[in-house]
Amino acid sequence: MRYFYYIVKLVYLTGISLFSFHISSLYAKPLNKNFTSEFLKIENRNINESSGLSYSPQNALIWTHNDSGNAAIIYALSTLGTHIGEYLLPDFPFDWEDMSAVSIDNINYLMLADTGDNYKFRRTYRLSFYVEPKVDSKKSLNTIINLDSSYLSWEVLFKFENNKSYNIEATAVDSTSQKIYVLTKSKKKTKLFQLPLKPTHTGSGNEVVEAEFIQNMPDIKRATAMDISRDGLSAVVLVYGYVYYYQRKVDQSWKKAFSKADKIIKYPQLFQPEAICFGVDANELYLTSEKRSHLLRLKLLD
Repeated sequence: MRYFYYIVKLVYLTGISLFSFHISSLYAKPLNKNFTSEFLKIENRNINESSGLSYSPQNALIWTHNDSGNAAIIYALSTLGTHIGEYLLPDFPFDWEDMSAVSIDNINYLMLADTGDNYKFRRTYRLSFYVEPKVDSKKSLNTIINLDSSYLSWEVLFKFENNKSYNIEATAVDSTSQKIYVLTKSKKKTKLFQLPLKPTHTGSGNEVVEAEFIQNMPDIKRATAMDISRDGLSAVVLVYGYVYYYQRKVDQSWKKAFSKADKIIKYPQLFQPEAICFGVDANELYLTSEKRSHLLRLKLLD
């Protein structure tokens, strides 16, 4: 009886009971194990806090950026992790947390999400759309390429209802519906919001739009990244330890599609995963860690 008392006390003090409940609830769902995985070394040591990822069909490479406290540089690397180039943007982000590659009217853009707010004091957030530079590794391999302000096409400044503050690390663009989606990072109640891809400006062009609440996503805890496939029919949300994979029918809304994950993927151990993107198609995924220079490639087999 005495030993039982100590066991119960240990479980209570360390929170093991809550942790076990969370893990068991996840494993009660159908985990998808039909995939291959490969760890790839990121060659560029300046990429030490990768916080956003996007795959570029235009350049057949991956873009990434570091977390807050770093210069406004986007890094180009091959799908094997080798260094291709560094590009300095005319920006002063507070906290870049995610990025997306999107094609609109045959022009390729990179969206940089300045949405981090760990202490929840921000009232406005910023999504910047830059024309994606055409990469010439012969020029960019050994020097930083400076991009001027002409690369910045537009920005979406937004807020939440009643000036609420959220930490946003997961954003994605669906070019087929001309919408941007953002997920709050929360241990308890994750919220999904929607924004227009290009707000209609009526004045100076600095209007702040209010994010439209779509729904709560109770299965998602602490979302660190998300992406939507180029055809607008698949989406992934990254949390610690798992990838939630959603599929949408052509005539279906994302609200309906996000109501239940089609697959839950338990990926190989990756310390503090912070970024995810689709690769050449919706069956290829890339993930990075904020603290270790590794690129994890997942290939879904079904």
